[in-house]
Amino acid sequence: MVTGNMITMGNGGAGIGTETTVHHVVISNNIIDMNGRGRQGGSGIGIASDDSSFVTINGNQVFGGHPDSVCLHVATVQHGVISNNLLRVSKGRVNGGDVGGCGIRIGRPSTPHDWHLLVSGNRIHSPITRNVGIHLVAGGADSVKSHVQLLNNTVDGFQFAISLDRQVGGRYSDVTIRGNTSTRSPLVAKQSRADRRVVIQGNSEPAR
Repeated sequence: MVTGNMITMGNGGAGIGTETTVHHVVISNNIIDMNGRGRQGGSGIGIASDDSSFVTINGNQVFGGHPDSVCLHVATVQHGVISNNLLRVSKGRVNGGDVGGCGIRIGRPSTPHDWHLLVSGNRIHSPITRNVGIHLVAGGADSVKSHVQLLNNTVDGFQFAISLDRQVGGRYSDVTIRGNTSTRSPLVAKQSRADRRVVIQGNSEPAR
């Protein structure tokens, strides 16, 4: 259990993170200030290993670092809960263009399956309409993200609130997106006919 810490980041890769496989881990009630820093693409909370399981990330506050950093990133998780976190990404200029960070990213290219994930009650804010609030990545080569529930999250800002991203061969199955609120951007991006049993209902988004 990792709980009750206050962390101010310098230029490291993650405020709380692991590169190795972990099981039965709780990360809760921490405050992580990335202080406008962290390496490019770094994360406030990061589980970079494959095949981690029974991971709970609950009640944390993460404030963004590098303009394209991720507040919370898990690569591959079986049976995970990400709930009631307060996340605020940074903004800035990279290569002459305005850039904003990502709130939650689940998956990465070439990862194995993810399944039985609950992402619920998180509040995610971006000061700029770039990037994605909740970014799922199906890793390709028949990688399947299945039994994923995105429930009652609030996303303010961003280009899209939720993105179901995929490499060639990646897909989604048994995904429920319900009760989420997007205040300034379209709710869901990158749906595909290759997906199975994706339910999107009872959400709120701006009129287009």
